[in-house]
Amino acid sequence: MLKGKVATRSGEASEKSVVNEVGGFLFVPPNLPQQAVNLSQPETAGAIAAHNDFSESETVVRQVPEA
Repeated sequence: MLKGKVATRSGEASEKSVVNEVGGFLFVPPNLPQQAVNLSQPETAGAIAAHNDFSESETVVRQVPEA
């Protein structure tokens, strides 16, 4: 995490949740559904995401929570 505070929910029913803050690191196993929630609002949060396989970036589905 570069900026802010984010909760990352993961699992088929979002049953797991991890909170990351600046300096934190999170590993998400392949093919695990996940959703990041900005806990820093109204400020933005920022992170660097890395994928093992470049072609994976084409399969990433961005999920935006409903307001």
